[in-house]
Amino acid sequence: MRSLRIRLVVWFTLGILAVTLVFSAATYLHLYEELHEKQVELAYPDHPDWRLHGNSSSEEIRDIMREIMQVAVLFAAPFLAAVVLIGYFIAGKSLKPIAELNEQMSNLTPATIGAPIKSSARDSEFQSLTAHLNALLERLDQSFNDIREYAAQIAHELRTPLTILRLKVEQSDQLIDPKLQEELQEELHRLSQMVDHSLLIARSEKGTLNWSNHEVNVSELVSELQEDFQLLASEHQRPLRANISTNCLAKTDRQHLKQILQGLFSNALKHGNGAIAVRLSPMQRGRNIHFLIVNEISTSQDDSKSSTQGLGLGLRVVQALLNLQSGIKFQRHHGHRYYAARLILPTVERTTQLT
Repeated sequence: MRSLRIRLVVWFTLGILAVTLVFSAATYLHLYEELHEKQVELAYPDHPDWRLHGNSSSEEIRDIMREIMQVAVLFAAPFLAAVVLIGYFIAGKSLKPIAELNEQMSNLTPATIGAPIKSSARDSEFQSLTAHLNALLERLDQSFNDIREYAAQIAHELRTPLTILRLKVEQSDQLIDPKLQEELQEELHRLSQMVDHSLLIARSEKGTLNWSNHEVNVSELVSELQEDFQLLASEHQRPLRANISTNCLAKTDRQHLKQILQGLFSNALKHGNGAIAVRLSPMQRGRNIHFLIVNEISTSQDDSKSSTQGLGLGLRVVQALLNLQSGIKFQRHHGHRYYAARLILPTVERTTQLT
């Protein structure tokens, strides 16, 4: 990647070299004309016995110019090095406002996109650029707020008709075929989950979703989810193997952590193939808890389940909840055949009291 700062220094240095070369060429041509082409006759009034006359040969001129150039290079080399250093410093100072803008832009999140960007530069160009960026961010923030409000309102409005439909299906058990009723209940349950996920994402991006830390037994939580998803995996003839260490305690929000783990389990079940491997264990001398779930990648192009459920809401919910808790690290690895998701949670710090 080319650096604008380096390019400015190179252009600055080339400019100095060009001026130096033009000056040297002009000096050489002038001396050649004076010493070779003209008959020189100079008298010195203060020293009558001093007199310079005659012209110089080409060899003498080249010898004179060689000495001049050697002296010029000897003195110009450190000057040129100083010019490069000064140019590098000046270019850095000139580009510092751009670096400040880049740093502020990189720290923007959906929740802070409306925060104004500030520039320490007093140049009119930078002031104009900052003003245009702030105006753009303000419009983006307003658009995001409108979209979030609209999505939240739509999701909230959908909850009532979905609940009514579910109740009507439950009350019509004598009129609807049991198999059809089960399918309708599953679809209504899936739609309700999508609505709840959309509301959760909207609340998280709006900053109204809170995270409360309490001591949570992660081993029990993972075991409960493993038992539930074991039944779902068995329906698709997919083994779910778990290696869960006991008494892995973390200080976190149990409900939100459960939603995160459910999202990872669901993602492995819906968008994968073959066996699912789950592992929960302490790591780094007991300072952290390591949760890992691995599954093969589905390669079928006509998989109806992937086409109807591959909306990505599960991982969006996971990411939205993880943004609330900086202490939890989330890593993903998408290989050629396998997909792995990893959570690293801080353990509960224990203090021992001596009596």
